[in-house]
Amino acid sequence: MFLTSSSGRFWGLVVLVVALLLPRLAVAQGSGDPKKGSVASAECIQAYEAVQSLREQGKLIDAREKSLVCARETCPKVLATECAQWLEKIAESTPTVVLAATDPAGKDLVAVKVSVDGRVVLEELGSRAVPVDPGAHKFSFESKELGAAEIDLVIREGEKNRKVSVTFSK
Repeated sequence: MFLTSSSGRFWGLVVLVVALLLPRLAVAQGSGDPKKGSVASAECIQAYEAVQSLREQGKLIDAREKSLVCARETCPKVLATECAQWLEKIAESTPTVVLAATDPAGKDLVAVKVSVDGRVVLEELGSRAVPVDPGAHKFSFESKELGAAEIDLVIREGEKNRKVSVTFSK
């Protein structure tokens, strides 16, 4: 479940308090170098704040990347613990698709590049699921021999292993 604006303000206040205390926490935890601790802590705080915003926007792929940053053991424990919990929730919510393409005779193809909304996600088809953000997307399949094919789909949050397939025509 995503944060509401009132709970978002609460967590913003928590982040501010933590930010003010981090240089002291870094020294107390034995980092020895308060400047080094505060740089890592600043990165942790930025990632922590970004995760919340990205989740609210439905940008779960980017939210996962940021939660990996703030879940590191070099981050303050209070932030790392929460980010680790968010990481699990994001994994549950992030939809995945299994991409496939066939030639006009129905034979499976491998040498096909796939883009989602203009961003290449696979250089060639395989057998693994690919994570995507929820929402409307344009899937573009490109074969050197058979040309291009596109399909527009709405991918729903939490949907797993949805088959997205095209058949190339000559």
